[in-house]
Amino acid sequence: MTKKYRQQKELEELSKEIENVETQTRIWLNELHDVHDKRVDIDCQMIRLGAEVKKNETYVQLACIDIERMELRHEIRWKKFLQNNTPCQ
Repeated sequence: MTKKYRQQKELEELSKEIENVETQTRIWLNELHDVHDKRVDIDCQMIRLGAEVKKNETYVQLACIDIERMELRHEIRWKKFLQNNTPCQ
């Protein structure tokens, strides 16, 4: 083999290797882009779910306040009922 032929062969092999690296790099960049898009979707979903959790916590707090008020009203009515319906001694 002549020196020129070997250099040409080596150049072709290096070119092919560079092409393979470029192809793999493009694949990785596309995958990174997809991962980024999914991450943004997940972040948005987490924000929405966090807002839902806070809203539901507020509903629970309001329900507890309502229950406490109902219990208090019931206790007041029950005491009035007992006072009004206690047999005289």
